[in-house]
Amino acid sequence: MLLPLLMMPLAHATSQQQWDLSIDRITVLPLNGEVQQGQPLTLTIYIRNREFKVFSGIVKVSVYVDEDLKVVEFWEIGNVSKGSIPIPAGGYTTVTTKVPTSNLTVGVHDLKVTVESKEYGDPRPEDNTYTMKFSVIPLVEAFIDVEREMIQGREYFVKVHIPNPSGDALDLRVRLFVNDTEIGAQSLYVPPKSISMAEFPFTPPSAGTFKLVALITRGERPYSQASAKVHVKPSCDVHVKEVSVPKRVQRGEVLSGKIRVVNEGPSPTRVNVTVYVDDVLIDSQLLDTLPPKGEGFADVEIPTLELAVGNHTLTVSLIPLDGVDVDRANNDHSLSFQIVPLPVSLSASPSDGTIEVNLTNVGGVLGTFDIVLLREGEEIDHSSITLDPGSSQLIVFKGVSPGNYTVTVLSYGVAVASAAITVTSFPASSEGISPYWGLVIGIVVALAAYFALTKLRRRKWPTS
Repeated sequence: MLLPLLMMPLAHATSQQQWDLSIDRITVLPLNGEVQQGQPLTLTIYIRNREFKVFSGIVKVSVYVDEDLKVVEFWEIGNVSKGSIPIPAGGYTTVTTKVPTSNLTVGVHDLKVTVESKEYGDPRPEDNTYTMKFSVIPLVEAFIDVEREMIQGREYFVKVHIPNPSGDALDLRVRLFVNDTEIGAQSLYVPPKSISMAEFPFTPPSAGTFKLVALITRGERPYSQASAKVHVKPSCDVHVKEVSVPKRVQRGEVLSGKIRVVNEGPSPTRVNVTVYVDDVLIDSQLLDTLPPKGEGFADVEIPTLELAVGNHTLTVSLIPLDGVDVDRANNDHSLSFQIVPLPVSLSASPSDGTIEVNLTNVGGVLGTFDIVLLREGEEIDHSSITLDPGSSQLIVFKGVSPGNYTVTVLSYGVAVASAAITVTSFPASSEGISPYWGLVIGIVVALAAYFALTKLRRRKWPTS
């Protein structure tokens, strides 16, 4: 009993799906790998997909310094709605992370980075690890700590770190300029042989490249200066304002309507509009550039002949192409609609052992109908016809014996009409003679034959 129990975890591990990822290389900023104490070390990690198919999924990135875990991040790769594209077969993607150095000592340190897929095992885990060395040097110059990639309209914080290597305290004035325009100023106290920080909120008003400059003065005299450049991506906020489609359509009709899309963001963007029915892709359209506070319209044309009768869910999904959406929560819009069978007008009547059915298509599109003749719940006969909108056809069921019948009409498998009929007479013969007369004639012929035979047996023949 012990051996099967020990093998169960092994069987589970070998049954896990496999995917071969690796780390191609890592670049660091500062480029020489020497970072001032307190300044973050920025890592750009190149993750390679070594499979012959596209990779999408969650990747765990772990960063160790001197074998101590410093950073753990989960990157969702391939979620287009969040601005992440899949890794192509044999291709790579990059992820960027920062390693804090405030608590690291001055000197050389060992850096180790590992990557692993959350959903898959890796057949070659040895290439999922990358190691290198970097140096922490004493902080002697002021520097700006800020996100180098920003999004228009989103608030960020610019941190100015100022060291004081001397044995005397410093009372300083820090002024922050963005493209030569002052956006804030603060007084800052820096204790002896310590580091202090001034923090400024900054919301980029437009897309482009911005130069940040921190001017630091002691009294009226300049003390130090720090600068940084940031790239700001354009932002937008697109959402579905309205979807105008009928709540009910007949099967076979085209579900037609309009999708109204608005852009509440500060930058223009093109928008990809994707339409799904029950999570199945139906259509994708490209809307021309929507200006800030502008709107656009996309047409909805969904054939329903292949959809089942009943309730369905229509989903519209928006993906902006020229800007980062600041509120992705409203990029999808769903609603329900119903497909109903085609309506008909039905009349049925008996006539001399037949049932005549007159059927009219009162729907708005061409339709195929099944007409089923039932007696006590059992199918006796059936017929199938196709009718244009508004057209009628006569269907005759022949050779029907007396009894109670039901005629049911099905539109794409759904009963849409029925009628009860009672047949009281047998069907007429081909010569027009009632079946009762045939029965009487048969009895008379049988009696005549019987009496003739009896008389022949009683006749006396002369002797020879």
